[in-house]
This record gives sequence, C-alpha cells and structure tokens, in this order.
Amino acid sequence: SGETVSLYFAKSGEEKVSALHKFMVVQLLKKLEENEETILRVAESGQGAPDVETETAYYEIETGLKTRTTDLEERISELSTTKPFMILVPNSDVAKSEKYGRLNGSGVVVAALAEFLLVKARRPGSASEEGARP
Repeated sequence: SGETVSLYFAKSGEEKVSALHKFMVVQLLKKLEENEETILRVAESGQGAPDVETETAYYEIETGLKTRTTDLEERISELSTTKPFMILVPNSDVAKSEKYGRLNGSGVVVAALAEFLLVKARRPGSASEEGARP
C-alpha cells in the first residue's frame, strides 16, 4: 500500500535489551531452526558476543538505535575471518544507513530482518547466497 507504519517499543530502566531486539532474535531463531541450522550459542545480554552463533555464521541483531557501533566493529574484526557475519536490522533504511551500510564487506552482510526471513533455506557464505542477498 506504500503507507509507512511506525512501531514503538518502550523499555523500562531495568531492561538491558529492548522488546524489539528480543522479538528480532526470536524471529531469527525460528528461521534458523526452519533452515535446520545447528545453533551453537545464543548470547545473553552484555556478553560481548554475537547474538546467535551457528555452525556456518555469526548473527548480530541491531535495532538501529545505537549511537556508536565500535563494539560491533570490534566483534566483526575479531570474528568475520572465521565465518560469515550477518548483521540483521529492522528495515532496509537502517541497512542502507551510513552507520550500518559501511560495515558491508568481506565476510559481512547487513540486511533487513524481513528480507532475510523471506529467503528460503540459504547458508551464509554458500554460492547460492550471492543471488539471494537482500
């Protein structure tokens, strides 16, 4: 319909992770299970690790609300040489933003979560990934 819909997720002072982040992680985990990916680890808040690690990739959920991405950039430089690093954001505007768009590169893919969820059973880093990138 072309109409913009805005959703707002409030979090209390005690919460470290927003409801949007939690929702996005759950959606990612469902897709990975559907694709029969082996999930090695789901990080707890504050661990300084990617949100989800599978046998084939690291996945980081970003809501787009951070003012700095230095912690994310450190994780990427540390881990993206061992397996692909997927950064999933709420929408394509955030994916294309200067803050996240510049992270796209060797071993790193920034994509909107909705687009990622639509792609049928792909393995990050596989030959079929090139044609399926959002």
